[in-house]
Amino acid sequence: MDTSKLLNVISDLDNEEDDSSINTILQSFVSSISSSQTTEIIASEKKVKDIFEESKANHYVPSDVEILNLIGGDKYFGISAYQAIQDILNLNTYNIQKTVTDLQDYIKKRVSFVSTLKSTRENLESLNFESYYPENENYQIGLLLPDA
Repeated sequence: MDTSKLLNVISDLDNEEDDSSINTILQSFVSSISSSQTTEIIASEKKVKDIFEESKANHYVPSDVEILNLIGGDKYFGISAYQAIQDILNLNTYNIQKTVTDLQDYIKKRVSFVSTLKSTRENLESLNFESYYPENENYQIGLLLPDA
């Protein structure tokens, strides 16, 4: 894996996290479900979907998607994150407490993942790694060759 491209993906996700209020919205969504407030549930779910649909991860080139999947970020960013939340909701349709517990676990794991992203970014940057962004129509080509 190219470290500069990894740092690029990590920086994108970290910046996206800083620019959105997704954790607050997710907590509000869980509270609405817990208290069975139908209108708030619908409004919060729409906000969650909108944020994940606007994610930069949805527009990644295949090499960045591969990095996102390798680090496990697909569960927490982009439209696949919204799908993960939908899966939790659909899995426990008749058990509200189980849904709330599963969503709270998802939020904890997401917060932990984002914390890991932030510290990884800081550590890579302190080691003088830089993000790779193509400039002036100049792109890099990488080849992976088998060991044997």
